[in-house]
Amino acid sequence: MKEKLEVALLKEFPGLFELDYGFQCGDGWYKLIRELSRDLYVFKKNLKSLKVLQVKEKFGGLRFYIEPSFKEALDLIDIAQENSFYICEECGESGTLRIAGWLRTLCDKHAKEYGYEERKKKTATKIRTLSGINKPTQ
Repeated sequence: MKEKLEVALLKEFPGLFELDYGFQCGDGWYKLIRELSRDLYVFKKNLKSLKVLQVKEKFGGLRFYIEPSFKEALDLIDIAQENSFYICEECGESGTLRIAGWLRTLCDKHAKEYGYEERKKKTATKIRTLSGINKPTQ
């Protein structure tokens, strides 16, 4: 992620992040990370020890590691991670999980630019929401 976006997150959510290697993902997930950080920051006000230790891309999706772990925060993280598979990591537009050696979630433009193919899905996927309503995608 660009330094300018990293700095914005660190300023907006002081004391939340304790990252050794910065944000290890593309700029396209900035909005998703910001929304999740906003939700976690609410917990931080009550649980002073809450820290985000790592934010990265892995297997084409967002990974967000916190300490200490607790169910409510992990549920929010799970939702953001699932939703990251539908957002281009590069630009933030609608994306699809693709493969070209590595798995990445990319829009058509960036997939073509980087030489990625769409990964074939075996089952329909759904985006989870906090209200528990599943919305089919596609």
